[in-house]
Amino acid sequence: MLRLLPVIALDQRFEALYAIYCESISPREQKSKVDLAAMVSKSSYRLWLAQDDSNAVGFSIVFVASGELFGLLEYIAVDKSYRGGGVVQSYSRQPSARCMDSMALSRCW
Repeated sequence: MLRLLPVIALDQRFEALYAIYCESISPREQKSKVDLAAMVSKSSYRLWLAQDDSNAVGFSIVFVASGELFGLLEYIAVDKSYRGGGVVQSYSRQPSARCMDSMALSRCW
């Protein structure tokens, strides 16, 4: 079963997210690891790791504007070995993902 886990520290979750990020996002579109790591501690960003059992299968990074009722999905990617398997469809059905689109963005964390 797919679970969405918040990435709130520079730990195993962050490293798993970063590995998929490097594999999936074009190098010319990538932020540096330092810049990505800085997003973890910023209140305006939500980083999510999608995990199936103990395997990291994808991630998303959402920008949440302070005082606004919207979020901007900056990145979403799935590990290459899980592509085509419905990960994004399962992801969008998770309560955590649904709250990214709701008017309660700031309370979803």
